[in-house]
Amino acid sequence: MIFTFFLARILGKDAIHLIVGEERTKYYIEKFNSKKALMVIFIIYLIPGIPKDVITYVAGISDVDLRAFIVVSMLGRLPSMIGGVMIGSMLNSGTYVGVIILIVISCIAFILGIIYRDKLTGKKDKFYDKVSKHKWRDNIN
Repeated sequence: MIFTFFLARILGKDAIHLIVGEERTKYYIEKFNSKKALMVIFIIYLIPGIPKDVITYVAGISDVDLRAFIVVSMLGRLPSMIGGVMIGSMLNSGTYVGVIILIVISCIAFILGIIYRDKLTGKKDKFYDKVSKHKWRDNIN
């Protein structure tokens, strides 16, 4: 992930246009050059099974701060990784009630996230300001 991020920074926009496509790159850069970028990245990484290479390439050529990107993408991956391991372990041991409980907890967390999204967004903005105090570079190639 970090390698891909830096590779995109080194290669620049033209190379990413060849890999991802110019229109798709422009679309993502527009999204990533806003304060909502980290929330979008977090949600994308939170959803298991979605290919994330394009996101990492475009984040590398956008204004997204590297430290913030690493923190948000790792936090986004963590719940699905833990949940996947727990569900696999429970299914292997025949603990189906545990699987159901984990699914119910996940659904409740999802619903609470929707209900309290404004508070979470405010906290996200404060977190972003704290994590990205400086830019790794001033402009994009």
